[in-house]
Amino acid sequence: MSRHITLDTRWQRPDAALVDPFRDAPSGNVSDAAGRIADVPTAIKAVTAANRFCGTALTVENGRIGNMGVWAALEHIRPGDVLVIATGDARERAVIGDLLAGFAFNGGAVAIVTDGMIRDRDQLDAFGKPVFAGGVTPVGPVGEGPVGIGVPVTFGAQQICSGDVIVGDADGVVVVPRAKLGEAAVILSEIATREAGMEAQFKAGASVPDEWAALRAAATMTRVEG
Repeated sequence: MSRHITLDTRWQRPDAALVDPFRDAPSGNVSDAAGRIADVPTAIKAVTAANRFCGTALTVENGRIGNMGVWAALEHIRPGDVLVIATGDARERAVIGDLLAGFAFNGGAVAIVTDGMIRDRDQLDAFGKPVFAGGVTPVGPVGEGPVGIGVPVTFGAQQICSGDVIVGDADGVVVVPRAKLGEAAVILSEIATREAGMEAQFKAGASVPDEWAALRAAATMTRVEG
C-alpha cells in the first residue's frame, strides 16, 4: 500500500482579528452569517462533553481505514487549529483515539472534527477538548496511505479548506470560508443586534415580535372564512 503524503502549503491561517468575531457566536448565527450554506452533515456531533470551539481548519485527507494522515498532520498543527480529518464518511474503523488526539492537543489543536469514527471516548472526554465525529467504535485503523495534508476536503456537501474558520457547539459544526470572513463578521454583528432586540421583547412579555409587522405588511394574504 502506498505511503505517499501530499502536503499542500498554498494556504494561510487568517489573522486573529478575522477569527475573533466568531469565537463566542452560536453556530446557528454563524451559519446565517455565512449565507446558510450547506453545513457539515448533522450526523457529525460532539462525542465529548466539551463541545464549544472556534478555530482555523487544518485539513487531512485521510482515507477510509487507516490513520497515516493523522500521524502526518501532527507536526503541522499550530495553536488555534482545528484538526479536520476526512475519511469519506467511513464507518468501518476509528480514525483517531486518545493517543494521537493527545499529541494533537499538545500541538495546540483546539478541537478535532472527523466525518469518520473515533475510539477511546472516555479518555478523549478527560482531555476537556471538543471532539466531533460520525460515531464511536472500538475497532482501530489499518493501512497507511496515500494521504493529504492541507488539501481541500469534503464533508457531505460542504467543502472545507485549510485556513477556513470552523465553529462548533451542541447544534453541530459550521464552516466559514476564509474569503468570506470579513463579510460574514459584519452580518454576524447585525444578527446579534437584531436577536438581542427580539430577546428583549419576549422577556418583556410580547407574544409577537415587532419585526413581524413589517414582514406582514410586505406580504399578500388570502383570508378564508367559514
